[in-house]
Formats: sequence, C-alpha cells, structure tokens
Amino acid sequence: MRSTFAALCFLPCLLSAQFTTIDNATGVTVTGYTGGSSTVNIPATINGEAVTRVSSNAFFENSSITSVSIPDSVTSIGLQAFLSCTNLSSVTLGNSVRVIDDAAFFGCTSLTSIVLPDSLLTIGDNSFRDCTGLTSIIIPDSVTSIGQQAFTNCTALTSAVIGDNVANISDFAFYACSSLSSVQLGRSITSIGEEAFYECGLLTEVTLPDNVSSIGRAAFFDCANLVVTSLGKSLVSIEEFAFNGCALLESITFPATLQSIGAQSFARCFNLETIYAEGDAPTVGTNAFAGAESLATVYHFSGSSGWGASLGLVATAVLPQIVTTDGLFGVSNNEFGFTVIGDVGQEAIVEVSTDFISTSWVEAGRITLTDGSGYFVDGNWTAQSGRYYRMSWP
Repeated sequence: MRSTFAALCFLPCLLSAQFTTIDNATGVTVTGYTGGSSTVNIPATINGEAVTRVSSNAFFENSSITSVSIPDSVTSIGLQAFLSCTNLSSVTLGNSVRVIDDAAFFGCTSLTSIVLPDSLLTIGDNSFRDCTGLTSIIIPDSVTSIGQQAFTNCTALTSAVIGDNVANISDFAFYACSSLSSVQLGRSITSIGEEAFYECGLLTEVTLPDNVSSIGRAAFFDCANLVVTSLGKSLVSIEEFAFNGCALLESITFPATLQSIGAQSFARCFNLETIYAEGDAPTVGTNAFAGAESLATVYHFSGSSGWGASLGLVATAVLPQIVTTDGLFGVSNNEFGFTVIGDVGQEAIVEVSTDFISTSWVEAGRITLTDGSGYFVDGNWTAQSGRYYRMSWP
C-alpha cells in the first residue's frame, strides 16, 4: 500500500517541481519553468494551493516549448509572460482568464490559433504583436478593452471578429495585418484609433457601428481594396489621412452628424465618384480629396446649410427629393402626385417599385426643376396595390 501511495504522489510532485512559484493573495503565481518537456501543462494546484496567475516573464524567450495548457484556476497572464516563445504553436486558455497583460504573447511566431475564453475582459498592449502565424481571432463579447498594437504585424491574420462590448479600437491595433480581408466590428465601438488598420491591403469591406463618433489619423491608410459600406449614424470627425490610398473606394455616405474631414483623408482615392452628405457641410482640411477632385461629386439635400459650389475642390450638387409636407403629396382629382425639389434647372428621375427593399426599381418619369422645384404625377398609380417612390438623376 505504501508503494502505491508513493507512485501516486510522485507524478504531481514531479510536475510541481518543474515550476518556480510565489504565493499571492489568492493562491500561487507561476514565475518560471524549469522542466525539459516541450509540452507544458500548468497544474491547477501546487502544494494544495490554487494556481491563479502566470507572472510577468514566466516563459520569456523560451524557444523550447511548443504547447501550453493553462488551467481554469488561472485568472491573469502577466506582462511578457510568453514573449518570443518562437516555437509555441498551441495555447489552451482556461475558462477563468480575465486579463492578458501587455506583450503576453508578443513574437510567438508559430502560434496559428488561440481561443479566447468568455471570461476575458482585457487584452493588453502588444499582447499578440508579431504573431506572424496567427490566422484568425474571435474576441468574445466579455472583452471591454483591446490595447494599442495588440495585433500589429500579424501578417497571416485573415479575419477578426470583435465582440459587442469593446468600446474602442485602439491605436495601431491591427497595423500592417497585410492578409486581413474580413473584420466584424462590435456594436459598442465608439472610436477607431490612429492607424488602427494601416496598410491592411486585402481588407475589402468595413461597416462602422452606429456608435462610432471618430475615425483616427490614417486609420485605414492604404487599404487599397477597401469598400466602406457604412460610416454609421453618429460620426463627428474623420481625421487626416483616414482613408488615404483606398483606391477602390467608389462611393461613401457622410452621416448628418459629420462635422470635420481632415487633411488628405480621402487623397489617392482615385475611383471615388459619389459622395452623399446627409447633413450640413463639414469643414474640410487641405487636399482632403486630392486625386479625386475631377471625378467625384458631393450630393447634399436642399435646405442643409454651409454648401457652396464645391467641397474641398469637389463639385457639389443638390439631391432631388420628394416633399411630403406641402399639402400636395397624395391623391387629387384621381391622380397621385408630389412636389420634387432640387437644383434650379436640374432634371430629376422618379423611380418606382412594389417592394421598398427591391433592387428592381423602374423609371416612372422625368421632370425638370425649372425654378428648383416641380410637380410629378403618376398616371399608373392604380396599377398595383402599393407603390414606393425614390428619386434619381441622369
């Protein structure tokens, strides 16, 4: 019986002996690894005490380890804990980790994937920087903070999903992620930081959540394949160089909240043709649309203020729009009609569809806005049980 007990005791005692530790307020902190195995399984307890933390520099520049398993008892991973563990290809995080501290996995170039637990709250600065083998990342809804340069130079990263409780995309967060083609932004994000997606040349589409109020300096600089589907409904400022070099960008809509556009923010957007502005004219920095001035047009609504013949050397035009509040909208003398307003002498096209979200809109007629307005009558208004109308122009 004694020999059996000794054998059972030997293995956990041997495992514990592979780690250097110190006591902390809630249990034990692992401070180092002295074992010879490339596969590291951190125990949940050492000498009867729960292992709750992996300390700063615990595995610093350990190029021998290839796999690490962190138990559910651990709540935090310290500063530079696994920095430059260049052969570390597999990391299993326990379900209680709340903090990944600054530079925790910086330079783990063999790491291809990692599952972040739903317990995680904070991802520190530089935490996965230069993890050049990492191909995808899903940041759970539990996370509220992503540090600066968290995923900088993750050159194999192709997709990123950012949870709904992250408030800000920090400066340089995905800087030079040259393979990144897909980003899903959480709905609570309020700002995109400086150079956050700088030179993410394969990024094709970004939809900004409605809470975003600012886009930082050079945030999407040289995202040459980017098409922005929406800037949200709360955007106030676009800082300088924000979309500089987005060469495939063809159209963009500025929400009514937008107040300022920084210098060269849309410079070198050589295919930018159509800009829709839903509110008053924003202030515009020097060369904001350099390279697109002769091609692009800014369309704005009649009645919005601050507009002139151009915006940052880009020509402006009034969007024709249907008036519903002048008492003339509706049926009169068995005809359905409405007033259309726009630029003086502008030709306006009325399109109709039986389905509001349909792509099958057809031209119902054209009118010339001789004095900036005109009245349209739909002679076929009874042809369907319901019809939707929208305005266009030649």
